[in-house]
Amino acid sequence: MIEDEARPGRPFSVRNEGLIVKVRERIQEERCATVRMMADEFGVNRETIRQILVEDLGKRKVALYLNLIERTNKMQPCSRIYYSNVS
Repeated sequence: MIEDEARPGRPFSVRNEGLIVKVRERIQEERCATVRMMADEFGVNRETIRQILVEDLGKRKVALYLNLIERTNKMQPCSRIYYSNVS
């Protein structure tokens, strides 16, 4: 049986202030960026991105009626999930 040696200190975490800033800037640039797109772009797990959006940035998923938006705005919306501040 193979066992790891005990290591001192806290476990390594990619969820740091630098990544939080990058995610914040990314959703400000492109509101229709998906969790999967950001996870691939930043090289981290999708759950990490989701935690940053919900827990650190206070965002939540917002369902949109895309047909209604298309009719009222006469524009091509993206068909992805938008994130909004929690009320």
